[in-house]
Amino acid sequence: MCEKVKELLQGEEVIVKILHSFCAELIKDHADRCKVPGDFKRFEAKSHIVIYIKR
Repeated sequence: MCEKVKELLQGEEVIVKILHSFCAELIKDHADRCKVPGDFKRFEAKSHIVIYIKR
């Protein structure tokens, strides 16, 4: 996918991410506003389940 996008953009520098990576980076960059620890961890699994425990 990344190579296909690079070819279409004719050599322009691009960053291609899947939605999960983009969201994780966005949350990490704005952890204080999202009210999550800045060092949160992502779990990789076949089925995606998110569990959030509010303390």
